[in-house]
Amino acid sequence: METFIRLIAQDLIHRFGTNLRDVTVVFPNKRAGLFMNQQLAAVSGRPVWAPRYRTISELFDTLSDFTRCDDILSVCELHRVYAALVPNPESLDRFYGWGEIMLSDFDDIDKHLADPHKLFSNIQSIKELDHSDFLTPRQEEALKHFFEDFSIEGNSRLKEKFLALWNRMDDIYATFNARLKEKGMLYEGALYKDVAEHLAERADRIPADMTYVFVGFNVLNDVEKRLFSYLQERGQALFYWDYDVMYVGEKSRFEAGTFIRQNLKEFPNALEETCFDNFKNPPRIEFIATTSENAQARYIPQWLDSALTKPEQDTAIVLCNESLLQPVLHSLPDATSPHPVKRTNITMGFPMTDTPVYSFINALLSLQTDGYDRDRRCFRAEQEKIVHSHPYAPLLEEQEIFCPHAENHALLVYIRSLLEGLAAAFGRQKDRKDDVYNQLYHEALYRAHQVVSRFIRLTEDRTLDVQPSTLRRLLRTVLGTTTIPFHGEPAVGLQVMGVLETRNLNFRHILMLSVNEGMLPKAVNDTSFIPYHLREVFGLTTIQHKIAVYAFYFYRLVQHTERITFMYNIATDGLNKNEMSRFLRQLLAETDFPVELKILQSGQAVPADNGMEAAKTPEVMDILRRNYGSGQPGSRPLSPSALNAYIDCPLKFYYQQVARIRTPKDPQNGLDNALFGTIFHEAAELVYQKLAERNPVIRRQDIERLLEGGETALLPYIEASFLKNFFEGREDTVFYNGQLLVARKVMASYLRQLLFHDSRMEQFVLEEMEQEHHRSVDIISDGHPLSIDIGGKIDRMDTVRMPDETTGQKVETLRIVDYKTGGTPEKAISMEQLIQPAEHRPSYIFQIFLYAWVMTGEQKCPVSPALFFVHKSNAEDYDPTIVFNRERVTDFSRFKEEFQKMLQGVLEELFNPEIPFRQTSVPKICAYCDYKLLCGR
Repeated sequence: METFIRLIAQDLIHRFGTNLRDVTVVFPNKRAGLFMNQQLAAVSGRPVWAPRYRTISELFDTLSDFTRCDDILSVCELHRVYAALVPNPESLDRFYGWGEIMLSDFDDIDKHLADPHKLFSNIQSIKELDHSDFLTPRQEEALKHFFEDFSIEGNSRLKEKFLALWNRMDDIYATFNARLKEKGMLYEGALYKDVAEHLAERADRIPADMTYVFVGFNVLNDVEKRLFSYLQERGQALFYWDYDVMYVGEKSRFEAGTFIRQNLKEFPNALEETCFDNFKNPPRIEFIATTSENAQARYIPQWLDSALTKPEQDTAIVLCNESLLQPVLHSLPDATSPHPVKRTNITMGFPMTDTPVYSFINALLSLQTDGYDRDRRCFRAEQEKIVHSHPYAPLLEEQEIFCPHAENHALLVYIRSLLEGLAAAFGRQKDRKDDVYNQLYHEALYRAHQVVSRFIRLTEDRTLDVQPSTLRRLLRTVLGTTTIPFHGEPAVGLQVMGVLETRNLNFRHILMLSVNEGMLPKAVNDTSFIPYHLREVFGLTTIQHKIAVYAFYFYRLVQHTERITFMYNIATDGLNKNEMSRFLRQLLAETDFPVELKILQSGQAVPADNGMEAAKTPEVMDILRRNYGSGQPGSRPLSPSALNAYIDCPLKFYYQQVARIRTPKDPQNGLDNALFGTIFHEAAELVYQKLAERNPVIRRQDIERLLEGGETALLPYIEASFLKNFFEGREDTVFYNGQLLVARKVMASYLRQLLFHDSRMEQFVLEEMEQEHHRSVDIISDGHPLSIDIGGKIDRMDTVRMPDETTGQKVETLRIVDYKTGGTPEKAISMEQLIQPAEHRPSYIFQIFLYAWVMTGEQKCPVSPALFFVHKSNAEDYDPTIVFNRERVTDFSRFKEEFQKMLQGVLEELFNPEIPFRQTSVPKICAYCDYKLLCGR
């Protein structure tokens, strides 16, 4: 296979011999230079004086009198100009997003040498176009179309604000550029334009004996064309375009040739057209559909078994979705695999957002902004928890972390100081691992320190004068676009890269991942102050330009390879349906290339009896007996929730109750459903304790009197429960943010619904709330009798008068009430249904029946189980009494023997050493299981 770089190397050696010191090779990016040196040495067979290598950006920098201004400083300077020229200007905080868009527009205008005065014409009405001799007919028509919706008579306030800004845009542009030039700086587009307009004046910077070789460009903006033309006229330029005759013909419908066709006319190729007819022998092409992104990464070892070349650097894995980098790296076969990858070169850089440094800085920013109560002068518990849980927090002194900093400069110095403290802590670690990830994380620390130091300098001279919330957003944005380079030999080993890194490079075998619409071509953010039709007629960048560029990247990869596999995701994500890239569809519809269409099957579905299981060894049986055997020291009752876990999935019970694998609480979850339920239960307990303070008989008028006080009367009980369960008893950290305010409001509504429902009864006796009850049941385990304690904490027990289902007469009944703040009321028609694993098994009924069974052993009066779904209790006819086999259960004694027999069967299976803990036979139960990663579900 003759690669594009090799063809150029051969031609350069033919033209210049082995002395290329008077040659400068200009690439779109840096990466291709090393590969060019390799090919020059291979082609010549002897030592070569290598040429100089420059990117197009570096070449413009060498020809400029100005230094490049970074984006943050540019936007700050742009705001100063805007504020001086526009009436009633916005603050920098509100302007910053506009400023980024405006700067991008100015950059595009300059790179395409568009006339900003014509573009930003100060037109107050359509009539002013009567004297528009300075515009071309096409530009005049576009401006008329643009201003049709902007008649003064029909202007909205938003349109008026836009017109006010548009009509000053020319002045903003001119003043902004003049101001930057006074400081010796320019943004990239302005710097390019300045070079293009002063080439003749700076001719001394272009050595007369130097030949500039431009390699692998595609779309050219006007400043690049002017530079190319200038060097061409001086006889100092060679141009090497990579293409295929299939898509550059005049009648071709392929977007890939849009710009190459024009380039070949203006700047003829130094290579013959015969070098670019690769598609006459198309490569082996595979399309593989998958149902997830990670499945594509997991397929890599299988693909490499047949596709990894010798040498390895002729094989590439190209990521259209660069967030797949970590799954891809973890999927590469290591030395323990039958077909290991010996060397890997990663070109795309590791994202800062995937490092602990980024999450730590994020946590610190949240702590110091949203997490600090200025009135109480203390940090809020939620943000404190997040920082405390971070793995970097123990490496620093607590007093260094938890000291408030309100002002921007002090906040940035504080973060930089903590980063320096982390660096010192890493240096003191003697047993640290020196693997690739630790190296990356240490490098990330250095890069983050650089970024924060840059922000400190901008705040010191008041250039960046924004609110802390804006500073936080900007710092996150800059860190979010930062990548950490991998260290290694670029031209050795399997190549892992993004789409842009493939420019000018060719590989024999390619695996391209995530070739979906929106990934290739990339979904483009077209936010601009300049409408589309104006961009088009003034020659600025449009969406069609960007699509054509990605089409070119796609086809040039295909044209030079021997085998290429495209993988794409076909899974539906919510309302979004993944589709294969338009370029894949084009290959199918508009070429006659042979394509193999495949679907990657999951391969995870296995028969239930072959699923994962844990044996009940003597040690495991001993743990079970010690934990739940009656009279055992330190034993505890087997709770309904634990039994429900066993019925749903015995393996989950093993992880949870035997192996005691606890799932750590994520502090960022804040007030989750479980904690909300806990807080409600305690608030309800406090309310009813108050009602029954003097007399356990709670009357209707007592409840109505409390309800008359509205939400205000209930808040003390709710807030007391929040203080204990959410704020962990620390009064100095109590703060109700948006989420907590909503939760408090909902909880007050739920308590009112509970009280209103209870007020329908004339009176009832509150027996107990949140008390433990248990009962023993005798079983046979491994041929020996065993007594097991069953029970748990019952939310509420009260005595009410309920009609007997047989006689109809009202009798004193002990009601067992279990509150539910979520879920759906259930129905059951048989005891078997309660213990048969299923997606919607009535587990709540099993739980409340178990409590009722416990209490029938203690009471002579009827026992009635009730599930009170608070969020469903608004209906006038709502009744929490359990309906079993279409009958209200007002006396559980009718079911106790059948339930006990069923319960004994479950327990004897649980304590049977011959029956292992197996995975559930209902996969849908695994969807939200905390242990599904352990068992491969």
